[in-house]
Parts: sequence; C-alpha cells; structure tokens
Amino acid sequence: MENRVMAFIAAEMELKRGKIQLSSRISDDLGIDGDDAVELFEKFGREFSVDLQKLWLQWELYFVPEGLEIGPGFWILAGIAGACGFGVSHFVPAILAWASSLVILILLGWLHSRFLVDRAGLPPPVTVQDIVDAARAGRWVKEYL
Repeated sequence: MENRVMAFIAAEMELKRGKIQLSSRISDDLGIDGDDAVELFEKFGREFSVDLQKLWLQWELYFVPEGLEIGPGFWILAGIAGACGFGVSHFVPAILAWASSLVILILLGWLHSRFLVDRAGLPPPVTVQDIVDAARAGRWVKEYL
C-alpha cells in the first residue's frame, strides 16, 4: 500500500518518487498546500475509496488557504521591503527599486512562513504515513483533537 500511495502522490503532484518518504510532511516537506492539497485529497479519496470527513472537519488546522494572509507579520515585511526599495532608489531607476522591493517582500514572506512560524500548540502536520493509514482503513484515522 505504501508504494501505491507514494506513487499516486508523485504522479498527481508531479514530484519525483524518490522525494517522497513515509515521514514526509505533506505541506512542509512536499510543498502541497492550499488548492493543491484540496485537489490531492479529493482525488485520493476517490482513488482509494477513503472517507475523509474527519480530515475535512479539521482541514484549516493543517493546511493554509491559497493566497496571502495579511497580518502583522506582512506589514513588518512590507516595511522592510519598502525601506530596502527606498535605499536602492538612489542608485537605480524607481521602477527597478520597486521591483526589487517586491522580490524582497516575497522572499522574506516565504522565509518567515517556512522557518519562523511557531508550530507550538498546533497538531502534528499530515504525513504520507497518515495517508497510507487512511488508505488501509478506508477512512481518515489520525486523531488530532
């Protein structure tokens, strides 16, 4: 079952099979989140005849929605990017300064979400092993709450 599930994930998400391990975290390690995660689990449920109702009820605990959530961290990163753009504007035309600010903002946002978000108090992330367990049982079996 493990090989079948990992092959399914690799094919659906266009990942190299060797990148996927049973311990791989779906969002953190494989980069599957938002609409991609929804589509993957919908197809998984159909392909393996798995009832995912328990997972859907707790979905927002484990996967972030598509798009950028604006919060205090965003405004801090925007300020840093703006300051960098202002500093660069003395050396290059304004359009290049703002373009560099946008790139810096995106990079800082990615770094923040990837490495600095505190997972304390959050349930453990969904792993490939969780998906294999669900395929075997025919229902979502991992209990978080």
